[in-house]
Amino acid sequence: MKHFFDDCALLLPPLIMALLVSACGTVGVTQRPEASAAREEPGSRAATPAQPAAPAPGALYKPGEPVAGSDRSRIYKGSGNLVASPQKDLSAAPASPGPAEDVSLNFEAADIREVVKNILTDILNEGYMFDPGVNGTVTLRSTKPIPRSALLATLETVLRMNGAALVKEAGVFKIVPAANAQRGSLTPQLGGSGKPLPQGFSVRLVPLSYVGVREMARILDPFVKDAATMRVDDLRNMIILFGTEREHQHLLNTIEMFDVDWMSGMSVGLFTLQSADVKAVNGEIEKIMGDKTAGPLAGILRVMPIERLNALLVITPQPRYLEQIKLWVERLDKGGDSGGTRLFVYNVQNGRADKLAPLLTQAFTGRAPAAAATPPSLAPGQTPATIASTPQGT
Repeated sequence: MKHFFDDCALLLPPLIMALLVSACGTVGVTQRPEASAAREEPGSRAATPAQPAAPAPGALYKPGEPVAGSDRSRIYKGSGNLVASPQKDLSAAPASPGPAEDVSLNFEAADIREVVKNILTDILNEGYMFDPGVNGTVTLRSTKPIPRSALLATLETVLRMNGAALVKEAGVFKIVPAANAQRGSLTPQLGGSGKPLPQGFSVRLVPLSYVGVREMARILDPFVKDAATMRVDDLRNMIILFGTEREHQHLLNTIEMFDVDWMSGMSVGLFTLQSADVKAVNGEIEKIMGDKTAGPLAGILRVMPIERLNALLVITPQPRYLEQIKLWVERLDKGGDSGGTRLFVYNVQNGRADKLAPLLTQAFTGRAPAAAATPPSLAPGQTPATIASTPQGT
């Protein structure tokens, strides 16, 4: 035991000097094996993260920090597709079989009943019934001949302008007031733009796959004819459409464009900070981005601090923004000189940590640590024995 303390006495001065140099280094940035790599331009390293290497014996490092070669930035790129292209025109086939010929229409202040008779009966050879509550006059001039397949859609437009609708029931067209078109004459049809559109006024149930019904209603609001054209079903996340063939075509194409996999389209970056506080860096990044509500990046870039991980979570539909945010996070992730307490770990190579800790504590603080009870011990290879005397009088 005497030789052990003699050795500690000889090793203590240089050991204390080495640790004092390390402690002084805590004011600045601790030099690590990867320091030379960190001086390179951020983002120039390979995108594939390397496996963390085991710390070398005696190396000084901070708990939780990646060792040389690790990457603290994780970028998950999405497709970037937040709007889809609409499918082809799904309008119904021509109203009735016949030669594919064009038709010219010329009406000047004509009674709406005469216009309906001329198009449905005389040209398309279709039967119809007329509600007595529908009336009005029509002025229609076609500078170019209209395809026969488009005559029914043209008539629907004329009727809608006069507050009427064209409903087909049991093979017969009914011209009724638009306000009562869906009552008692129609069965809702389920399906989106992948289903053919029926002739005349109809009701369409459109379930949404990715977007909430309220958000879709907000998108469709500028495109609907009036408030009665669309209703929402929050429970089933479904849009209910009322209207003509052409009105449905426009709205269904719009729904198809915006009902896309939003999560797959977004890109996400997770940037773990090493030296700086996540709240401080988040505030500095927001200053770089500008005003959240009126700035050029408003709505296209969201940055959220995650204090549990001391990391920034960035969400954007533009993957290229993540690389730029990564550069700024690396530039701002610097420890200050005023510091606070920082924890370092030294892996002891030639001794026992529990023996060195009390000596270092006394050297740096000037106070002797509380003595811990030392259990009795034997030399290596020896076994304990019990020595007892026999009580007198037995």
